[in-house]
Amino acid sequence: MIAKRWVHSVGVRFRALITALGSQFDLDPNFEAIKTSESATGNIKYFADYDANQYVNELNFTSYALATAFPNTVKIMYLNWIAGAGDIGSKLSEVAAFAKVNGVGIGGPDVHPDVQIPSYALYPALANDVPLMTDIQWSNFEHVSPQGDTDQLFNFALSELHVSYIC
Repeated sequence: MIAKRWVHSVGVRFRALITALGSQFDLDPNFEAIKTSESATGNIKYFADYDANQYVNELNFTSYALATAFPNTVKIMYLNWIAGAGDIGSKLSEVAAFAKVNGVGIGGPDVHPDVQIPSYALYPALANDVPLMTDIQWSNFEHVSPQGDTDQLFNFALSELHVSYIC
């Protein structure tokens, strides 16, 4: 199940949620960060209303909403994929640049040292400007080592992706 965040009315409701959460938690000293779900949509052939350019616009609106609602909190958008975008790297770069201007970091849900995920190219250039985050998921352990060797995953996340946060 995925929220159709490229549909403007869905984006409006999502940003209202962000605003409400910011009102409640931005000044809470125990609230470290907020992050969005990943930008990957799955197979877009199932969504007749999908529009990659509209999705980029909605992601940028979300970045601004995060910056406005959480001025005192770490905020991160998970950007890993924008389906149907043609040049995925340029669309991701566009969203990441807008996020950077708003003080919103980026991240993604996977750590794959031997797979070139399009958003990985964004991390080094943003490392000194905004917080970066990644998740190390169970499938990442299985992909790297059936024995669950964590060193390769953590080393890649820290030294190559330059993340500030690992979930």
